[in-house]
Amino acid sequence: MKRREFMALIGSAALVWPTGAPAQQRVRPPRVGVSMSGLETDPEQTARWVGLKEGLERLGWSVGHNLHVDVRFAGGPARFELLAKEMIAIRPDVIFVQSTGFVAAKQRPLN
Repeated sequence: MKRREFMALIGSAALVWPTGAPAQQRVRPPRVGVSMSGLETDPEQTARWVGLKEGLERLGWSVGHNLHVDVRFAGGPARFELLAKEMIAIRPDVIFVQSTGFVAAKQRPLN
């Protein structure tokens, strides 16, 4: 094979070589903060959390796949303000609260 033939072969191969898709920006899944009022070991709280996850799945959201969820269990009103501060600090895209106590704690100025 002569040099010209070789260069023509390489040039034509470059024209048909797959270039691949351009790099895509990695988009992070939405982050949801969930504040539950009771204890994590309380069967009622567990049932509510499972119900929320199932409802999200029916809407096409899967925890750990296309949705990141941070869940906090207060164990009673004494921890509402602390968990409100913590939840705001993690900067979720949306916050789901189970109790009006959390709403009141989140509405107060947080220092």
